Amino acid sequence: MSTVYNDIVDYFAGLTATSAICTAAGDTFTAGTNLFQYTEPPDISATCLTIIPYGAGSPSTEGDRQEAGVQIRMKAKSLQGSFETQQSIINRLHDNTAVCSNTNSRLKAVQSVPLHIGFLEGGEYKLTVSNFIIKYIKL
Repeated sequence: MSTVYNDIVDYFAGLTATSAICTAAGDTFTAGTNLFQYTEPPDISATCLTIIPYGAGSPSTEGDRQEAGVQIRMKAKSLQGSFETQQSIINRLHDNTAVCSNTNSRLKAVQSVPLHIGFLEGGEYKLTVSNFIIKYIKL
């Protein structure tokens, strides 16, 4: 599974400044700087994306399909900017087959809108999430 998360991080790190996602965020993403897997370091005081795995459906009885979940968490100073970035992520990644280069998979957005989940650091940063299910089909 870590390969899939690495692919998703690589996808975001490879976006150009003119992509809709980076335009909405106001920045490009660099792994280890403002793009993280699992959790971001507690001392990051900047807008950032974090890719977090979570549970999903079990493999089918035939063994040819399985699912994995991924949550994309956006931490930003502006709630509107955070929502706009998340909506751009949903627009780009939903039903996308080109993100996970090492697997035969398709990403599906679990929800159709970004969710605001809270505030950090005295309300200075706003948190939003979008959830995706990665559907694998063994060919």
